[in-house]
Amino acid sequence: MLNGKWKMDKETEKILFKISSNSTVNFLRYKPYFLERDVYNIISVVFNIESAFRLKKNIEYVEIPISNESFDFWGENVKEIEKEIRELIRFVILSDVEVRLIKKNTNKGRQNKKIEISQCNYICLFSGGVDSLTGLTLTLKKYPKQIEALSIIHGDQGKMIQILNGLYSKINLKLPFNLNIMHAPPMYSKGYSQLRGFFYVLSGSIYANLKNANKIFITECGPTMYQMRFSPIDSITMTTHPFVLSKSKKLSELFFRKKIEFVIPFENLTKAEVAKLNPFPELFKISHSCIGMRWIGTDFQENNDGTCYGCVVRRLGLLVAGLVDANYEKNPIINEEAPSDNLSNLLAFSSEFLIDWEGMEYCQLENIREYNKHKLFRKFSLDNIAALYLLKQSGVILSPHISTFYDEAIGVIGEPVLIKRIKKVRGGKYYPDFDKRVK
Repeated sequence: MLNGKWKMDKETEKILFKISSNSTVNFLRYKPYFLERDVYNIISVVFNIESAFRLKKNIEYVEIPISNESFDFWGENVKEIEKEIRELIRFVILSDVEVRLIKKNTNKGRQNKKIEISQCNYICLFSGGVDSLTGLTLTLKKYPKQIEALSIIHGDQGKMIQILNGLYSKINLKLPFNLNIMHAPPMYSKGYSQLRGFFYVLSGSIYANLKNANKIFITECGPTMYQMRFSPIDSITMTTHPFVLSKSKKLSELFFRKKIEFVIPFENLTKAEVAKLNPFPELFKISHSCIGMRWIGTDFQENNDGTCYGCVVRRLGLLVAGLVDANYEKNPIINEEAPSDNLSNLLAFSSEFLIDWEGMEYCQLENIREYNKHKLFRKFSLDNIAALYLLKQSGVILSPHISTFYDEAIGVIGEPVLIKRIKKVRGGKYYPDFDKRVK
């Protein structure tokens, strides 16, 4: 199957073709869903290519078997699909992998029994964090009875189902909706999984095609979409990077031969601004943003670690928004013993950006300059320093090296700027843009 240019070992082949067999995707075995089934297989293999690289497997060429029906449906677009996938992989994981779609009879074991699929107008991706929780509740209020949520659970993140179901039960009491859970291949534990955003968005396209929906809401805040590097070799999340979303949209149109709009309403909002928009902020206490999964076994709640980048940004943002947060196991803001690399790097960036952003290194400003996001990142930097200001005002003693970043910034911009920023965030002066689309 995979012997196109060179011999691939069995372990690598097993990783690449590890497709979820969970019952939540078994419905794709229904014969008329050949197109959705093939797209799911393609995006699973592409996602697993990155996993294989993280596990030190070298890959140059992959053949993916495609049903006769899908191959004929795509026709001359097959080569374009292969090209777009290759460019996506090259951009995200900096490796050139040739992907070929191979026509093959794949109907063995498919079901004839009809599967009923509920219809809706829009799909909202839902991960259980601050941004997606706010995005889901806002879209449910704006488009009542038109939205269904889609959550993606990886094979090694089964505990997230309980968290998502807990949030679903609370939200559903206020705004009734359907939650669809789709299983995905495991992420493994070695570093970021940068192609998971691609997998999530194309999974949304699969559901949108089945449900005749014409919009997918991707409710990530701006600083995460355009995340900066702290150093030239820094690893950052690219799950909703503009290039990844653009390629995903292009592939969605090639796969399904129709336009599905990708809506990004929080593209120019910070975490604090997004959190303040949530009509049910009490739900943040049971939400989860951490890349770690530390189960504490009480109700459906999960402790956030407190030291990863996601935890740090979330904690500072909710402080500025004046909202009650979830539990954290560690607090690097006040505890010198807690790992603080992510917090220190973030605060160093924020302080320097407020003091002299034009003098910063190219790697730190690459996305900001390319996509003209200076205003967004000034707001973001102010939020991070303003959170420390609020802690100090409440009598909290900051860890000495954390206090240094605050002192440097406050000495230049002054307290009134931070006070004004806090008032604007808490006053709800910022709004989502539901007309913002991925191009």
